[in-house]
Amino acid sequence: GKGTSERIIILTCTQNISDGSRRVVESQLWRSDNYGTSFSEKTFDAGAKLSYFYTFAQNEKKLLFTDVSANKVYVTKDELDSWKVITVPVEPDVILPQ
Repeated sequence: GKGTSERIIILTCTQNISDGSRRVVESQLWRSDNYGTSFSEKTFDAGAKLSYFYTFAQNEKKLLFTDVSANKVYVTKDELDSWKVITVPVEPDVILPQ
């Protein structure tokens, strides 16, 4: 219906469980523009290891992704049409979207 998105966002990641750290060793980000009929892979930075994915109740197009190992946060306000990267001084492992 009007005002609803046909986009689906999927984050997959492989974690290192052998050493107990559960650190992400590989991740892939996918987006469908046609409610899942087809998907295309989205890439932020080469080698980015996305750990977490956050949504915002007050803005469904705004998404936040974290790369804990690189201390980076990726923010999009248009469901991955564009984004900006923010380097933070700590591991962004817990974020509380407002």
